[in-house]
Amino acid sequence: MPISEETQQLVDQWMKWDFNERTRNEIKELADVGNEDELNTRLSTRIKFGTAGLRGRMQAGSAFMNHLTVTQASQGLVKVVQKEFDENPPSGLRKAVCIGRDGRHNSEDFAKLAASAFLSSGIPVYFFEGVVPTPLVVSFYFFLFLLIFLDLY
Repeated sequence: MPISEETQQLVDQWMKWDFNERTRNEIKELADVGNEDELNTRLSTRIKFGTAGLRGRMQAGSAFMNHLTVTQASQGLVKVVQKEFDENPPSGLRKAVCIGRDGRHNSEDFAKLAASAFLSSGIPVYFFEGVVPTPLVVSFYFFLFLLIFLDLY
């Protein structure tokens, strides 16, 4: 069953931006079988960045957690950090980020994607290589007088 032109545009945009084979295949399979309702559920809204960061099911689509949405959210956070430092440089803080993670599925990938977004914009990253508890990341953040910390759980 063919999907509407509007939904096809959402699919095309996702396929253009997504670089993860697994999530690209999820969207392609849904489009191939004409599952327009599921495609619209996944692609017509964006995952929300709340007080606890990004939270949601891990699956393809802009409404869920995946490599693309984590990359986009990280790029957005980079812009916020850069703007804040340009307009109101915080006294005594360094423009840098500390990134930690837990052992959940995709946590390591998500941490590396976030680090890549900051590093590609010239913002230094203090990166914990393995699984670390949140208090350690927060302590490191305060000890080094950093502007921001990310705890990717």
